[in-house]
Amino acid sequence: MVAIVSVAAAGCRADAPRPPTQARTRGNSSDGDAPPVERARPTEESPVRLRVFEQHSTVVPGLCDHRRLGIGNIERGRVRVTLEPVDGPARVLQEAADEGCEFILCLDAGVYRLVLESLHEPVFGRDYASFSLQRVGRCGGTDPVVMPAGLSETDKIDLLIERIGELSGATFIRNGAPHDAKAAAEHLRRKWEAAGDHVQTARDFIGKIATRSSTSGEPYTISFNDGRQISSAAFLHDELRKIEQDAGVRDSAPTPKPAP
Repeated sequence: MVAIVSVAAAGCRADAPRPPTQARTRGNSSDGDAPPVERARPTEESPVRLRVFEQHSTVVPGLCDHRRLGIGNIERGRVRVTLEPVDGPARVLQEAADEGCEFILCLDAGVYRLVLESLHEPVFGRDYASFSLQRVGRCGGTDPVVMPAGLSETDKIDLLIERIGELSGATFIRNGAPHDAKAAAEHLRRKWEAAGDHVQTARDFIGKIATRSSTSGEPYTISFNDGRQISSAAFLHDELRKIEQDAGVRDSAPTPKPAP
């Protein structure tokens, strides 16, 4: 499972105009007249630098499944950045990334910081982007998780809602009635939007929005295909812990004890 599909990367201008989606051409940035690409494995002491031509992708060195980093067209100092496995579809990290954008990637049990260092539009030759990739720690699991560096509380809430929506086959019980994961996520998002300034943090969201019905006071529960049942509060507190751990966030506030 890949978490986080739509995120705003730290260092990006959230109000920047989005360039149109471009058709992606598969290729390796070390082919032809491409600039040289470092092939050393990224470590905590030594980052590697990657250069990728627009509308092309290049293998990210040191990852066991040979993921590729790609970009679209460079337009107005911004570019679409993607990450893809060799034999699968690309994931869009950012539609309109500009210089200085950072991403935290949890890949192959390692946490990596990817930085878009510069965009190049030479008079002669093709345009390309320069990236740095550095290992910054470890993460649990082997599934790829893409996160913006420096998660805000709003980012965390968005991720929690996405985690609910991704519970394929699970049933969300609200006021005794079953709802699928997508409907549950949409309901929680509407409640969050209606709450306005009453919800300031992800823990506020869990405690005030996602724990129980505001009309009946009945706790929300989640039933899984294997027969397990858990309170939504317990599930979301566990997911929040994973999100903060994978993103390297250390929140000094204690996590409230989930409702039974």
